[in-house]
Amino acid sequence: MNRLLIALVSVAAGTLAAPAASAFTITSTGTYSMASNATHAWGAPHFDDDVATSESQFGAVDQLNSVWWLQYDTDAISLPRGRYSISFRIKPLVPVYGYGACDLSTSVTLNGGTISTVFPATSQALGWVDTSPLVFDVGDDEAPFTVFFGNIDSGVEKTDYWFDSFTIKQVAPLIISATDVPHVHGSPYWLDDVVSTESAFGVIDQLIDDPLGPLTWLEYYQPVTLPAGTYRASMRFRKINGLAGGTDLITWCTGLSNSFAAVTPLTSQPVGQWVESNPSIFTLTSETTFYVEFGDFNTGHGKYDYEFDRLTIAPVDASHVTLSLNRQPIIGAPFDLNFLAPGAPGKISFVGYALGHAPGLPLGDGRVFPLEFDVLFQLSLSPANGLFVNSIQYINADGSLPLAPTVNLPYSPMLADLEIYACGAVIDLNAPGYLVGKSTQLELNLLP
Repeated sequence: MNRLLIALVSVAAGTLAAPAASAFTITSTGTYSMASNATHAWGAPHFDDDVATSESQFGAVDQLNSVWWLQYDTDAISLPRGRYSISFRIKPLVPVYGYGACDLSTSVTLNGGTISTVFPATSQALGWVDTSPLVFDVGDDEAPFTVFFGNIDSGVEKTDYWFDSFTIKQVAPLIISATDVPHVHGSPYWLDDVVSTESAFGVIDQLIDDPLGPLTWLEYYQPVTLPAGTYRASMRFRKINGLAGGTDLITWCTGLSNSFAAVTPLTSQPVGQWVESNPSIFTLTSETTFYVEFGDFNTGHGKYDYEFDRLTIAPVDASHVTLSLNRQPIIGAPFDLNFLAPGAPGKISFVGYALGHAPGLPLGDGRVFPLEFDVLFQLSLSPANGLFVNSIQYINADGSLPLAPTVNLPYSPMLADLEIYACGAVIDLNAPGYLVGKSTQLELNLLP
């Protein structure tokens, strides 16, 4: 009888402790103890739990002695919409090629699709090491999920590890309300958290013309930590009340070897219209902490009469689409979305809509498009449907679209508080499966 069968029989007999569900739910990024916030199959003598050590920030680790079926499951995770990474901190106690070392997998299943990454034994030097991060997307209204970690190849015995912790980080795309981005100076130049339906967040920052003199140093600064990759950063804003008080506005980075500055000249700021600043595009060769900044600190002239909505930091990656609302979805008024795929110029964009997102639409290659194939989705496939406009277009050189995808909702009290979902995709008719990249599902909660 092979070891896999032994393991399965043990589960049926109750001798293999299946990871137990925990009442604790992880709802934020951070570092969590494997001894406290994850459960493993098997118990003593295969594991010694809560081994005290000063080498862990939690004061204790799990020690693996010997097991054929190594399986950890984290506590349930429920996070806001976004892209995240998770990695595990481990300490092999035997040499890389010694008896007991093994490849370790991390995997997660969301909306019916499973993604995984493997941290090979050859990368496990003696001493503490972080596993290769698994990057995953969480959409709106996502059910809580767990992350698997281990190796269940029953033909390989695993021995001699310390398991300490796992870390969840949010990675790009980051869509941050301007009201949450720190800025230099405050009142009386600034009105913060001004209620506005012109923002998907429902609030904006206003830079006003103070009677005692205008602001001369305009600076937003957002600290970020991002893994290696190429990114773009931009601010959505608009000039109001004429050109007086206007200035060229710059997006740049501080803390990198280059500022990667990009200027949005005053001539590209039509009064009363929301615009996306020209993006700062930068490449990181390793995980880096730095600042993304926006503004103008030329003190030679004053700045006033501006409104600021959001800061967007997106990966320049054909496999990912950033989809966000440009304003609150109010019934009886058109509202549009911002589609961004800077790694896919010239390819076809598609924005689909549906009443539900789970279990989604299987694509036949292990991937799932996170929308249901219902009447709304079928409508969005028709370019002339009149309700979902500009749903299919070619992508501009900078990753934006020629026309904003727009929803024309008729006024009806019955639509109030209805939830529909949207998802953006990049289509390449020459690529296997046609789908190159997609966004997470975006919940549109229709407001009366």
